[in-house]
Amino acid sequence: MFPLNILQSLFTQQKDTKFDRLLEAPNQLQKTVTDAFALFEGGFAISLNQAVGEVMHQGEAFPAHITSILIELDIFRDYLSKIANVNDLRIGVTNLAQDQIWFGEPLTNEFWSTQIINEQEVLLYGRKITIQTAFNFGIKQISWQLMSALCVLAIACIVFFNKLYTVIERKQAKLVAVNNKLTHNLKTQSDMLAYISHQLNTPLTLISLASQQLQRQKDKSSDTAFNLDTITQQTQKMTSLVEHILEVKTTERLSLDPQQHELIGHLKHMIAEYEASFRQKDITLGVDYSGLTRFITNYDQISFELVVDNLLSNALKYTERYEWIEIKLGYHPTRTAALELLMMNGHDGLTEAECESVFTRFVRLNAETIDGSGLGLGVVKEVCERNNWDIVCYSDVKSDVSLKFGKDAFVAFSVTIPV
Repeated sequence: MFPLNILQSLFTQQKDTKFDRLLEAPNQLQKTVTDAFALFEGGFAISLNQAVGEVMHQGEAFPAHITSILIELDIFRDYLSKIANVNDLRIGVTNLAQDQIWFGEPLTNEFWSTQIINEQEVLLYGRKITIQTAFNFGIKQISWQLMSALCVLAIACIVFFNKLYTVIERKQAKLVAVNNKLTHNLKTQSDMLAYISHQLNTPLTLISLASQQLQRQKDKSSDTAFNLDTITQQTQKMTSLVEHILEVKTTERLSLDPQQHELIGHLKHMIAEYEASFRQKDITLGVDYSGLTRFITNYDQISFELVVDNLLSNALKYTERYEWIEIKLGYHPTRTAALELLMMNGHDGLTEAECESVFTRFVRLNAETIDGSGLGLGVVKEVCERNNWDIVCYSDVKSDVSLKFGKDAFVAFSVTIPV
């Protein structure tokens, strides 16, 4: 647009002369007319013709014109090009036959450049003409100073990113070394803990047997009986801790071997092992298989037993006497090709933060009143992740709990097993 702004003054002059005012005359007999025509020697021109009288033709009066001004268009185009300081400029005019005639070379786009074409229509003594200009921005328009600056910038970027890459590579090598060392230390500590736990099994077993023999003796004093009970309780606690540590090691070394198994019968067998313990605490157990009698699917048997056993043990431990436990197995309500194992037990309820923390190792809720290591649910979470099972914990209120129970709130564990 900017080259054409220079030319605006040529086409917006005030019509101060009598000749200019004739262009606005009210009738054709007094007006000047313009026309584009071919020259005898070649090229085209625009003629401005002024009426000087009348001629009669077939009973009608027509103006008699004489040519007052003749503008050769190629010269005019060169003149405008010099004024606008633009080489790529051409003029388009329409003759009386409404044919568009262009003067100047076609506006071609240069290689490796962007072309901006601007077009404007103006009036030249009543004749509408079109002026086109083009501006190319590319390699030819870039000065050597700019090219030098770009080269220096490119070199600086290469040097900077090369140094940055070197620093990142060195930091990464340090992180890998630290990670390898940390992994080695953790493995050493884990192996040492497993070794100690394994070695503690034998003395703990001997202490437990000796304690049982002393408890069967008669004529014990009250102090002796109290001390024997203390020994038995602490031995059981220590044995449970050792078993959990060994269970964690088993989980770390667990090699998955998914095969076809009948899941309903497998789950029934595991629940049956806990029914006596539930009866001892007067816990009401409800089991719902959603109408499923047999379901053969592919899963790792050891992983399934480890998860279910820990959840049943956890429910037994954290359910108070005379309360309730419900176990449901069925198709997942929202996911396709998946089963949901849901285990709920009557409870005072947990907060959302507590539900998230139960899977953290060594975190125990009600640690003051309930024994445990805090490893069980952490192990369950890891086993589920390795098998691509999803496990979540949530707490809510159950509206249809019988009045014979003291708690209508519950804690639930949901395990999703793809099938």
